[in-house]
Amino acid sequence: MGAVVGALIGHYTARARGREEHERTLELLLVQDERRAAQAALGAARRIRNAVNSQTDPGYGGLHNDWQDSVLAAARLIRSDELLGRAQAGLYAIFLAISLPQEHTSFVVAQGARDVEAWIEAWLRGEEPSPAMLPRMQEMSELVYTAGEVPSMDRLNDLLARRG
Repeated sequence: MGAVVGALIGHYTARARGREEHERTLELLLVQDERRAAQAALGAARRIRNAVNSQTDPGYGGLHNDWQDSVLAAARLIRSDELLGRAQAGLYAIFLAISLPQEHTSFVVAQGARDVEAWIEAWLRGEEPSPAMLPRMQEMSELVYTAGEVPSMDRLNDLLARRG
């Protein structure tokens, strides 16, 4: 009888350990996938920022697609609402650049990329990221599309200059 009870206890203990090991393995795989996604998003954000900084007309339509496919898609794989918010704000900044072609937008778009880069670099080092400089989409929209006024990037650029 004692051998049977011992065997049952051993079986359930091994089963519980197996489940714990399985959960630990899944968590490690998720972390590896997050790190790969973070490195891909970091590279894409840098590439886009460099394109914006180095050209008079960086082709914002193509950059919008690139950001959506490379930065935003990768940010969705990382379990962080903060990063996702920064990636969405960067995408909206590119949308504003497309919508307001006569406005000075490169500083705003580049800042969106820098915000994503700063978060990912801190996350990869295990550090706390610095606060985002670029406001979220709603605040950007309120700054650019003020009631009764012509849409302008001036207020958003001024805000970034004060924060920087």
